[in-house]
Amino acid sequence: MKLTNLFLLTSLLILSIACNKDDPCVVEDLQYTIIGKWTVNYPRISVGNVEFKPDGTLIDPSDALIGLYEGTGEKHYEVLSNSSFIATVEYNGSPSGSPIEVTSYTCDEIVLFRNSITFKLNRY
Repeated sequence: MKLTNLFLLTSLLILSIACNKDDPCVVEDLQYTIIGKWTVNYPRISVGNVEFKPDGTLIDPSDALIGLYEGTGEKHYEVLSNSSFIATVEYNGSPSGSPIEVTSYTCDEIVLFRNSITFKLNRY
């Protein structure tokens, strides 16, 4: 009986150490995988850094994702599914933006497609 209890206690200890609760990445769910800081890389050029916050706020100082939708208000994002999200900025009192297709993703790289261009987000 003592051996069984020792085995169970050791197993629980190993599982609790192996699970890192500080890591927000959940590969099965883009909504959680996308949270964090990323470098936006178009073919052959890095265009800036972005940060996706858990509350839906998008920090995009160089408009790397917002692109042509220049606005003066806060930037936000919304994950529509595991294969798309939308990045928006307030422009003339209403949000402007377009959906961005997600072709694949891991915890460290998200491959995107918009306007006939494939580009990537790389976690930093």
